[in-house]
Amino acid sequence: MRQGITRKVAEWAHNLKFEQIPKEVVERVKNQLINMVATIYAGSMMEPGQKIIKAVKTWRDKPESTVISGGCKTSMQNAAMVNSFLSCILEYEDYLPESHVGDVGVPAALAVGESYSSSGKEIITALVIGNEVGGRTGEVLVDPVHVGHASPNHAIDVPLVAGRLMGLDVEQLMDAMGIACTHVQGNIMINWVADCKGMLTGMPAYIGIISAKLAEVGLSGSHEVLEHSLGYCNMASNIPDLSKLEIITKDLGKEWRTLKIVYKPFPVVAYYNAPIDAIIKIVNNNEVDPEKVKEVSIRCPFIMMLTAGFYSLRYPDFYERIKNRRDWTYQALLIDGYYPMAISLVDKEYTPKQLKIEKILNPTVQEIIKKIKLKGDPAIGSSAEVTITMQDGTSYTQFSKYDAFFQPEEGFDVKKKLYDMAEGVKTKQEIGEIMSTIEKLEKVDNINQLTELLA
Repeated sequence: MRQGITRKVAEWAHNLKFEQIPKEVVERVKNQLINMVATIYAGSMMEPGQKIIKAVKTWRDKPESTVISGGCKTSMQNAAMVNSFLSCILEYEDYLPESHVGDVGVPAALAVGESYSSSGKEIITALVIGNEVGGRTGEVLVDPVHVGHASPNHAIDVPLVAGRLMGLDVEQLMDAMGIACTHVQGNIMINWVADCKGMLTGMPAYIGIISAKLAEVGLSGSHEVLEHSLGYCNMASNIPDLSKLEIITKDLGKEWRTLKIVYKPFPVVAYYNAPIDAIIKIVNNNEVDPEKVKEVSIRCPFIMMLTAGFYSLRYPDFYERIKNRRDWTYQALLIDGYYPMAISLVDKEYTPKQLKIEKILNPTVQEIIKKIKLKGDPAIGSSAEVTITMQDGTSYTQFSKYDAFFQPEEGFDVKKKLYDMAEGVKTKQEIGEIMSTIEKLEKVDNINQLTELLA
């Protein structure tokens, strides 16, 4: 058994100072905040988001933390849960190669920070801790993880984010991780099609904060929860060689996972970013009549072929389920792939607006879905090449170059994403004020200056 992994993580999280964080890491965290605020605003306008906001308003909890776009305050754990839920229901969040981080870290940091009047520097430091530990535990748990998603590692990163902002000492941070790991979340992918999909991240955000609060008053949790053979990592993922755990502490504070954070340009599982991008470029640069399309041929990575049709190939009545059943929603389309590509061709864009039921059931879109042909190519990396062939024989081809993490090599503007996603919730002036506050966050004395703007 490897000794002291849990303690080493807690000591690093406790001792990290803002001044030790490189400037480029600080800037990446600011972009992470901008991206996640945009994602939360977008989620608040979707039907599942409206439902959970309606619910939290009836709970009448202590009004200490802001429900972003909800027009109310609630307890910090419930605010974090709701904001995390909103960030998850569009598959629009950020991610590291083996883990999502911002969809729990940002809601937890903002909620706890608001309650504890944390400074901007403290928020940035807490988010760096969450990113660095969350990224590393994701790498440990991803293979051969049997819970099916990177979210189980949030039992480690959220209590550290919350605990750091609460001022917990090393012993208490270990307690918080141990307590949170008594509620390790399994994954039931059939729930990804229902309203409750957002609880995949919402509950870890809630539990992580509760665990830190319990540790704050002296409740203990295992101080060997990471490294013990009966502990979290081994029981969550059946890792036969616990030497992998060294990944969690190796080069902490030297090699920054935060610099690898990727932002999604489209509300969909990242594998489909490149083909959607290529399709949109074709239809916006050429006269493409969707009614006259003969075939859409897509040369793509094999991982895309493995996930495309994740639900629709299992259920012949897939779209009837979305139309007629309460337990099937647009969220099933975000991993399935075919619909996002088809609607991109018809609408010449792909945003949350394209996830309305009337667009999903549009006969033209449904016909385009049938014409999409995927061709796996191991040489294409994470990029994609799309060829749209018309009935008269005319064809249009577009290659979209994406890096190994499914991010456009030409870059992505998270500021534009915030302006686009907050439209209808905030005025341009208000969005500008939010942006300006985040950009100078290290100079903000109290994070309430930001959360008041977000409300």
